[in-house]
Amino acid sequence: MKKKNYKIKKIETEDRFYYFYEMEWNLYGKRERFYAPTEEELWEKLQHTEDERLKYLMTSFPENNVLNDYINFYFKGQLCIGNPIEMKSDLLFIRTITSGSEIDRNITELSAEDIQSYYNKLTALHSSEEIIRLHEIFTEIFQSFNHIGIKTPDLNSIQIPDIKKVKNKYERILLSENEMETLMIQCLGSRNSNNAFVVIFALHTGIYLNDIFEIRNHDIQLDDSAVNVKGKTVPICPECLEWLKERLADKAGESDILYKNPEQKENIIRNYLKNNSEGYLFTNARGKKTTFYPAANFLKNIAEKSGISRSITPLSLHCSYLADAIKNGADIEELKTLYGHDDKFYKSLIKK
Repeated sequence: MKKKNYKIKKIETEDRFYYFYEMEWNLYGKRERFYAPTEEELWEKLQHTEDERLKYLMTSFPENNVLNDYINFYFKGQLCIGNPIEMKSDLLFIRTITSGSEIDRNITELSAEDIQSYYNKLTALHSSEEIIRLHEIFTEIFQSFNHIGIKTPDLNSIQIPDIKKVKNKYERILLSENEMETLMIQCLGSRNSNNAFVVIFALHTGIYLNDIFEIRNHDIQLDDSAVNVKGKTVPICPECLEWLKERLADKAGESDILYKNPEQKENIIRNYLKNNSEGYLFTNARGKKTTFYPAANFLKNIAEKSGISRSITPLSLHCSYLADAIKNGADIEELKTLYGHDDKFYKSLIKK
């Protein structure tokens, strides 16, 4: 356990100050607060709590070392924290895919190559969204076990298979202009603003979701109305640029200044981008980089609310943007330079 994992707050009152930390979940699934007059004393309390937690965990480890026993322990034990409904969904999902599989064996004998080979074989029956979701869950599980001294495969070197290149897996569902507009309206009215903004940005730019998640603040080129993606400059339309500025102004946290002096918005935005240049443009409620599955799941739900009966995926946003761009006179050669794909792909969009 490292100190940087804890966000300790310093609370000041009229006559004294103290250090405070709120643990989201203790051993009994409830919130627990810690107070101390000094940061070192608070750290000692946190360390003692962590030691007691690990001591408890060591008495309840699975007898067998097979993968699914550890998966069950992770979700039903004390390592997995969060929404119970989401946890149950993740457990059912990962067990359905991995139970009895070639990697459902001694976890300490698994290698990154084993996991990579398994991912590659999954492309025959599973979508890229499902494999990415599986990988995200594996990453969380393995990191938790590494933290308490159980050696697991290093997943950093693993490459997610490109389903787009697998035969018969290239779904190309295009949204009509009316569906795109309805989807946009639903996103703007959604309370889940973080994922809604990702979908809106994808609709406006045609950038793949996984590439959107990697965009950092220094990639935004306000003067050129563009964003840098993998070394390529992708233009941003005026409507999207204005929306993006509103989003950045909100993230800058200067709402009081903007309310009194709206003309300062441009300077506030530029200062924010400069001072937070390495930060990710799209983050979740915890301030971390947005990930694929929550955004893809949000898209599925928002499409249903929009009355779209077809199965809309993130790839649909990309293809719909390109089809709409071609319809409005965009040069296909320029689209190839920015987004890739071959002539056959673009011809299929024109036919649609």
